[in-house]
Amino acid sequence: PEETALLAIEKVEEFFKLLKLPTSFAEANLNADDIELMAKKLVKYSDSVGRFVPIHEADAIEIYKLA
Repeated sequence: PEETALLAIEKVEEFFKLLKLPTSFAEANLNADDIELMAKKLVKYSDSVGRFVPIHEADAIEIYKLA
């Protein structure tokens, strides 16, 4: 399953590049302020998102930093 997931990610990245879309925050010229704003907007109507594992604003910031 992990190998399949990694292959899927690779293929999506290839497709995005074909469309000339950014595949990372760096390619999209996003900075730390943008990441915090995105995390705030993510939880604008609730203190968390997600059903399997709730993702709070601080969690989203950490996830975005890894992207």
